[in-house]
Amino acid sequence: MTQILIKTDKLDDDTSLQLKELISESIEFYKTYDIWNEEISEIIMTDNLAEAINVELKKYNKSDVPITKEKETFAVAKNIDFEVNGNTETKIFISLVALLAGSLQEILLHQIYSSYSDDYIPDFFYNTPIYYSSSGVDEIIQYLTKIWYKVVLEFQVLKDFNKLTLDTPENAEQYLEAFKRKIKGVHNNYQATGNVDKLRIEAIEVTHIFILRCLEHYLKAGDVSHLGEFNEPIKAIIHQILEIVDDDVNRVEYDLKEIELIFKKILSMCYLDLSGSLKENEQAGIIVTEDPHLLFKGSYLETELRFVAFIDILGFKKIISDYDQNEYSTALKILKKALEEAISKSVQRIEEPNTPGIWGVNPYYKNFKALIEYRMFSDCFCISLPYFNNPKDFAVQFGSLSLTIRIFQLLLLQKGILVRGGISFGSYYSDENMLFSGALVKAYNLESKHANFPRIIIDEEITDKLLKQNPVFISLLGLKNALVKDTNYDDYAFLNSLNLDEGIKLNLKEVTDNIEDLYKELNVEHDYSSLLSVLKNFSQITPEFSADLSTPFEVKKMVEHIDKQTIREYLESEISYLEHQEESKIDDSSQKDNRKTTPKEKNDWLLQFLNWTDAKPYNKERHTFINLWNKY
Repeated sequence: MTQILIKTDKLDDDTSLQLKELISESIEFYKTYDIWNEEISEIIMTDNLAEAINVELKKYNKSDVPITKEKETFAVAKNIDFEVNGNTETKIFISLVALLAGSLQEILLHQIYSSYSDDYIPDFFYNTPIYYSSSGVDEIIQYLTKIWYKVVLEFQVLKDFNKLTLDTPENAEQYLEAFKRKIKGVHNNYQATGNVDKLRIEAIEVTHIFILRCLEHYLKAGDVSHLGEFNEPIKAIIHQILEIVDDDVNRVEYDLKEIELIFKKILSMCYLDLSGSLKENEQAGIIVTEDPHLLFKGSYLETELRFVAFIDILGFKKIISDYDQNEYSTALKILKKALEEAISKSVQRIEEPNTPGIWGVNPYYKNFKALIEYRMFSDCFCISLPYFNNPKDFAVQFGSLSLTIRIFQLLLLQKGILVRGGISFGSYYSDENMLFSGALVKAYNLESKHANFPRIIIDEEITDKLLKQNPVFISLLGLKNALVKDTNYDDYAFLNSLNLDEGIKLNLKEVTDNIEDLYKELNVEHDYSSLLSVLKNFSQITPEFSADLSTPFEVKKMVEHIDKQTIREYLESEISYLEHQEESKIDDSSQKDNRKTTPKEKNDWLLQFLNWTDAKPYNKERHTFINLWNKY
């Protein structure tokens, strides 16, 4: 006899009794239409579905069962088979949410029928086993089609009993959003772990759930829409499923080739190629076909992982005042041009495959220009670049972003404009109307509370991660000598924009000496000889970087000659002017965090740092390079 259990303290005794009676009456009604499974031993109503299921799983030493819990949808019921004394017992778990939604009878009917719906599917699907990482594509498609087939049968029963009472969304857009979020997560997990088997299983499962949700929506609403670029393949695969169900013949074999092709097409639209075919019956391998950073770009309302730089223009009030009062001022043009030129020069270095840098290490170098985002608001710039949560991509993308910012900072400095900022990492979303980012908040806090001087400081978590990298790899990314600490002030590393030319040469010297070992360690299958040739030629360039430079990569293409003397003269002039003021006023950008650094102190600090970059050997009592290796 089936037991009806009410496991909640949120219902009084009378209500619990009435609920039991309602379930008993419903069961008796369905039995009169032969809708019943004698193996059902318990129907459990609970206010905590996951907890109730886990209690039973542990009782029978059964492995975990996935329970849907997403932003858009969540499970309200589940039926699970248990082996008890050599017999199969089915337990149905239903959340009290079903009672509150007024859909208890529909859900109960659905769970009862689905517990034995295998009895009504064609022989071709009946013995289809669950698929594994080693399964062929044909086995996977056959198993998934079996599930979709059963869903159609179950909804037909619900329709016959007029029990389709659950509210149906106006369109399937919410399922599309969930699918995009989850498939992006699949890519992110793979980039973090490199586990191909997990990538294959997760990608197939996420795609299956997307199709399943859209199929259920179609069966309820009679149509499926608002699926964007996936509208056509989803409608096509639903059509194929319904054709199979409508075929009343109990076939021993079905041609699922068309379903397989559509399934693969959906995956290919997600930059995934599911290899293997029905004919070959081979394991379903999978490869990433394009840069996942670009997947759903501009059509995806979710945050992503990005490095974010928040950069504040010092003395901006005076710049604006001068611009408004002087019709010949070019301040706005200088700011805009500096940022565009910094990005342009960074693209030349990062995306050109014949130049030293990340070529041969990051297969997605060519997409830097498409991925970097920037905007200016008031006296601030926000510049960001996405990354995957694995050590290699983390360092590669930070190196790319930091190069852009160093060039930007240098170009502004050569125009007499000082900046201060912070770089952090984390969540980020932006469109033409809004910017939503935890990483931006952290970067702003770094700038407003710690940067103080005209420097762009780095989140300590970033430097900690870089310290764990192979030092030659760091050199290949152009980061050696790019991060500096002011040991007289604090422990924050900041970008060194004043040694772009010399820093690159020093980086390349170490790379040329260790390139073969580096490629082996990074497991890069590439002929590094051509890169090595370029690096060796470049490492012989004299410090003067003459105008007739003829190597494959010319530093002058990346950044104009660093005129340190002009910068020095400007800073000395500013300091002299400020010394003659009766009192050095705290500039507007300092006031917002109540720091007491005056404009004179900022200029003096920068002049000392500039002089240090020219010192041979460097004066380590004033500044020292951050130790990204065991020893520098």
